[in-house]
Amino acid sequence: MKRFFLFVCLVIAGAVFAAGCSSDSDDSNPTNTTGNGSMSAKVNNAAWSATTVQAVWTSNVLNMGGAQISGSENRQINIAGMIAATGKYSLNPFSGIVATYSFGSGTSVTSKTATSGELNVTSLSSSGAKGTFNFQTDGYGVTEGTFDVKFK
Repeated sequence: MKRFFLFVCLVIAGAVFAAGCSSDSDDSNPTNTTGNGSMSAKVNNAAWSATTVQAVWTSNVLNMGGAQISGSENRQINIAGMIAATGKYSLNPFSGIVATYSFGSGTSVTSKTATSGELNVTSLSSSGAKGTFNFQTDGYGVTEGTFDVKFK
């Protein structure tokens, strides 16, 4: 089961990265709002805002990810797991809900998995989800996270 969630998380990360590498993006003017919603947080107290957001909710599995693309640099936050309703959920490798923070450029990407944290889903419908999140990884603190994603 853990492998399935890790696989799902990696698939979302790949989709977010591929979408963010489009030649139509204007890397000089990042924004935290995309056609698929918004996602933002602080990573080790530095502001992070997604320039590309992807999200899907199917069979009570929520997968969402945001990528901040600036030149060849890419920083991503991805959250995936079983979410059937609004509420508070633990983020850690054993809860069935996995959160990751990834960063790098080109083929040199480092991914850190949450060891603890919380996802608070305040709104969930067939069209989208809203809420907050925070989590800790080995060496990175992701705090004040917010999301307002639309499902496509």
